Amino acid sequence: MNAHDETFELARRYVEGSPTAEETRALEAALRSDAAFRREFMRYLQVDAALGRAMPAKVLRFPVALRWALAAAAAIVAALLVWQAQRPAVEMVRGVGQRFARAEPAGEWLGRSCELEAGWVELSFRQAEASVVIEAPARFSIEGANTLRIERGRVTAHVRNGRQGLRVLTPQIDVRDLGTRFAVEARDDKRSEVHVFEGKVEAGRAGSPQRELLTANEALRFATARAPESRDVRTGTFFQPEEMQPLAAALRAGQPGRWERAVAALKNDPALLAWIGFERQPASDRIEHGGEVRGARWVQGRFAGKSALEFVDAEDHALLNLEGRARALTLMSWVRLDRVSAGRSGLLMVNAGVGSGGVLWLVDPRGRMHFALRDQPPAEAPGDSQRPRSAVSVFGNLQVWTHLAVTYEADAQRVRFFVNGQFDSEVHTTAGLDAVLGRAILGNTASTNRFGTGPYQRLSGRMDELVALGRALSSAEVRQFYISGDPYR
Repeated sequence: MNAHDETFELARRYVEGSPTAEETRALEAALRSDAAFRREFMRYLQVDAALGRAMPAKVLRFPVALRWALAAAAAIVAALLVWQAQRPAVEMVRGVGQRFARAEPAGEWLGRSCELEAGWVELSFRQAEASVVIEAPARFSIEGANTLRIERGRVTAHVRNGRQGLRVLTPQIDVRDLGTRFAVEARDDKRSEVHVFEGKVEAGRAGSPQRELLTANEALRFATARAPESRDVRTGTFFQPEEMQPLAAALRAGQPGRWERAVAALKNDPALLAWIGFERQPASDRIEHGGEVRGARWVQGRFAGKSALEFVDAEDHALLNLEGRARALTLMSWVRLDRVSAGRSGLLMVNAGVGSGGVLWLVDPRGRMHFALRDQPPAEAPGDSQRPRSAVSVFGNLQVWTHLAVTYEADAQRVRFFVNGQFDSEVHTTAGLDAVLGRAILGNTASTNRFGTGPYQRLSGRMDELVALGRALSSAEVRQFYISGDPYR
């Protein structure tokens, strides 16, 4: 039984006068300790009252023991009503690795201005019945009981009550919720975006009465002195309220430390060809292995305070200087991918100048991983469609971090795919070429056709960690590396 079902069942038994003493104790404990449970329980009681049920008349018909139990629960509800009236209009429900430039606000957040340097915070806007996740780095202020201003950063909102709604302001846009799930981003380059996942919102330029109505799977970008521009919805980019609890639990359990130990062991593997952690070097856009970031943006990775790269626009990519030739190869990466309207998502593409054996690792528009070596004929029939590809779509894991892995064995003439540590499929290849690394690109290839990747590579999403090994990891090894780096464990 999930949390919502449990709330409904306890509330139903309470108003119908049928809770056991054990259930009453469970109800008391849940009401005292769980803010989300209190909100759900209060909503149920409000609906029950609206339907005209008469609680006192029911209580008179109950046995004495049940009357005492209900009296105790009723006392809790009465106290809860007082607490409900006194609780802050805007409060933090939970934080994950949060670090503020100044002291973290406590209690009432209304009227506060904050700069979040690391981690995530989830705020509850009581009047709008909204849960809002703010991701670092962010500068924001709470201007009203249902108004949030974002100067820089990203927010994701889940608004349950479209009657009151939530208003989100940036320097470029004014977004008014109509009961939905949506996200807003304010960038340093004087551009802001709004993305609608469910329901609908009204969005317009700040200070203008004109409004655009956006519904599910629609997005707009607003830039200074430009007309609004339609965009692909970046579902994977924005963190969701549902992620906060497992992220917080993993942090408490010490998962970042386990990942660091796994990386230390990996770096001692003699077969290691490259480990890219996307740790930004101070005051530069350089990354490991002589890498250079071009257009792609630095964002928060899968652990609080860790960095990652985000690819969105046509010019967003990064260049790497990799070296290696191997009869076997393993590639692994953590990603948050968005569906894109055209093209394939390029994870790792080696320059065509290396000749035969250059590595290509892609995700096609249907979400299947592709792996190929240049000049390696397909096993079944000619044509790009016959390149080795995974069976499962990685787009089944949108809105969460996903671990992708592929292994290649020239002598066994096979490619194996893995998604989140689970074996996906095995595909036979031909020719048994060496896998060759060299000058490589991550991300979009609109202006980098010298990589000879064929159709335009249109990567939208985040990449956090990239591993290349000159051997094929076993299923157990892939699984263990996934477990050690999973931010939700």
